[in-house]
Amino acid sequence: MLKNIISKKTNESENKECRMFSFLSGFSSKKRRVFLRNINELIVFLLLVLNSAFLFPVLTLAQSSPPSHRSDLFSQAEYYFHAGDFLEARGLYNRFISEYPSDPNIPSALYKLGLLDFKAQSYRTALNYFELVLDNGRDPYLLHPAEFKSAQCHFYLEEWETARTRFRKIVQSHPDVNVRWEGILYLGKIDERRLDYENAVIKLVHVYRDSELPELKSEAKKRIEEVIEKKLTKEQMVSLIRIHSTGFPTDLLLLKLQSVYRNEGDRNNFQSTAEAFISQFPDQPEAEKLKEELKALRSNTKIGIKVGALLPLTGKYALTGQQVLQGIQLAWNQLESADQKKIFLEIKDTGDSPSISEKIKEMAADPFMVSILGPVFSNQVKEAAPIAESFKIPVFSPTASTPGLADLSPFIFRNALTKQNQAKYLAEYAVNELGLRRFVVLYPDKKYGIELKDDFVREVQSLGGQVVSMVSYDRNQTDFKEQILMIGGMTDNKLKKLSEQSLQNLERNRKKLKRVPLSEPRLEVENFDEDEIESMKISLQLNYDALFIPGLFDKVGLIVPQLVFYNIVDLTFLGANGWNSPELVKNAGRYLKKGYFVDGFFAQSDDLTVQRFVEDYRSTFAEEPNILSAQSYDAARILFQLIQRGSKNRKDIKERLFAVRDFPGVSGKTTILSSGESEKSLFSLIIQGNQIRQAQD
Repeated sequence: MLKNIISKKTNESENKECRMFSFLSGFSSKKRRVFLRNINELIVFLLLVLNSAFLFPVLTLAQSSPPSHRSDLFSQAEYYFHAGDFLEARGLYNRFISEYPSDPNIPSALYKLGLLDFKAQSYRTALNYFELVLDNGRDPYLLHPAEFKSAQCHFYLEEWETARTRFRKIVQSHPDVNVRWEGILYLGKIDERRLDYENAVIKLVHVYRDSELPELKSEAKKRIEEVIEKKLTKEQMVSLIRIHSTGFPTDLLLLKLQSVYRNEGDRNNFQSTAEAFISQFPDQPEAEKLKEELKALRSNTKIGIKVGALLPLTGKYALTGQQVLQGIQLAWNQLESADQKKIFLEIKDTGDSPSISEKIKEMAADPFMVSILGPVFSNQVKEAAPIAESFKIPVFSPTASTPGLADLSPFIFRNALTKQNQAKYLAEYAVNELGLRRFVVLYPDKKYGIELKDDFVREVQSLGGQVVSMVSYDRNQTDFKEQILMIGGMTDNKLKKLSEQSLQNLERNRKKLKRVPLSEPRLEVENFDEDEIESMKISLQLNYDALFIPGLFDKVGLIVPQLVFYNIVDLTFLGANGWNSPELVKNAGRYLKKGYFVDGFFAQSDDLTVQRFVEDYRSTFAEEPNILSAQSYDAARILFQLIQRGSKNRKDIKERLFAVRDFPGVSGKTTILSSGESEKSLFSLIIQGNQIRQAQD
């Protein structure tokens, strides 16, 4: 086609040239030759343009369409492989191998199938293909790539010995120096997988320092940092520092080693390691921090075991901080004189500062500091969690109660009364001790009430109980008529009207409802004379056993009398620690004939440990202890007891905190769970007459 087009164009140009000669007959011969030469050059240029216009679409078509000849299976497979259509390519490669087993392209087809399975992480199948390429040996250009891929397959199949042998051979004989470096990288990874961390670091450092490929250097550095941070022992770090005395990763090794010595409370080695880092790496930002730490360490004359406390002792939360501090101080005061000489309390005031990061870092940097009591508030614990993990120091909050705090870090512990503690203990007491089965929940539509409601419902259901209704109220309400009617309350008029219906009608109505109503009239004949009923008692029968109100004493004091007005009487009431106030007894005590609630501390308990604590607290501080003081007292006693029993550093404290079981605390018997949360036996309290008493199990 292109030939015909060129011939046609040539004929047309010849005709035009004849006409031009007649047109130029009046020109001189010299001018005519120059003009014609220019015209010919123009024609040639135009012909080339025309040829290109027809030629390029043909070439483009050839590049964008796969080969279509049936026998050309390998070319088709190659096309689909490079186009990314791996499923089609796989089928064509397999057909090609089956139909043309002697073709010289067979090794290439096998290699490509191996790559497809390697990409799909089917390493065993991929390995088989690469081994076939190596066994075939007909394509010398594929032997080295197949050998490397085969070694990689053994690595990912965790066949360490075979992988090691293959990669060693690659490092010794592969013609590409970059592949040899990658082989060393894999040998380092194999050592790491085999827990030979010291040799792993040696090989990885070799790659990092001497390889020229940025991606290999980056991966080697990442693996080195991971091994140093999480896997090396103290002895291995010391050995590697001797081998790699300068540069990376000596800086990381020194920083990690001084962190270990701080965690162990080893002052001398901590100091020498910090000094070595400052000397070798004076320009790194950590050097200035270590200088400050060493300065503080040298000025510290107290040589012993330190327990810190981070508390708000000034500002708007000073009263809370003081109550916590007094619990801690009382626990320290009760130590034997010999123990007081080796255990030091270090108190830092957090005041109204929005951030406590610097204060907790100052404490955590001290190698003698084995644990920190506090912070007081949940948001501060969240801020402290990453610092605690960085310095490997246990942080033990006696008061923070937000759910999930202990999940932030394995170094966060707490001894606080949580909503989950209360719901669990109350549900178990109600079901197992009081024998209750059906419950209604009337809760404040606030975070506190919602969380308590959810936890209580979950615990009741796990115990085989049933929550038949849940109704919320607003904290600003004073009239609770709507909510009370929703849980089965009735006015006197409605109760009287319903009572006029026969018992037969009531039964029929109940069947229509297809469920048991929350309440219904109960009719009791009191006096009758032969066939004539002289008087009948009408009351409201509730079809549930207990009402749980997880609110505060002020609203509960308004709700309970209104329940009586709507004929909800003779019912068991349940509550949380928000009930623990004499104001509730004053406002609603006479209606709470069966009112139970739980709390984490009860100063009037008959428990001898609690009585001693209350007496000592009163005599020391001339005031009554509260739950914050009690929880802080217990948290401090737990730490002091661990130290008395041999814990000398942060690692010991952390490990032994997890082993605390049934600690006899004044805020309840306490067990530290594997999460760092405390599981506590709370105080079951009952309102009787005009006072609150501890319920008897």
